[in-house]
Amino acid sequence: MVFGVPTIEIITLFVVINFYQEIPLPGFLAFPVHGMNTTMCNIVAFTLASLVHNVSERTLIALKNRIVTINLSRGRKGSIINRKLKVYSVLKVKFGSNYIDRGTPLVIQNFCINQTMSLTLVKANKMAG
Repeated sequence: MVFGVPTIEIITLFVVINFYQEIPLPGFLAFPVHGMNTTMCNIVAFTLASLVHNVSERTLIALKNRIVTINLSRGRKGSIINRKLKVYSVLKVKFGSNYIDRGTPLVIQNFCINQTMSLTLVKANKMAG
């Protein structure tokens, strides 16, 4: 999904921008529909994956703050729970050595648009030259 859906989005956007006059209308309608589907799939899927990171980070911060206030009210400096909370890390949806964070959906959309425009410029240079 990380590689396939953006590739389909790049191809469909390129076809919609550059070949709208060459492809007859009933067949052409498949490209904008696939482009919208892949765009929404990228945005929704990667946003949901980034929510795993964001929500787990907020939850850990809230737990740590709550434990600190409980310990301060009881007059304790440290406890086993504090040591256990230090061990926990934020949940991450990983692909390869990278993980999906808050900005990943925007980065992927930016990549797709940049690649589409690069393909369009290459096509325009071949037509002119």
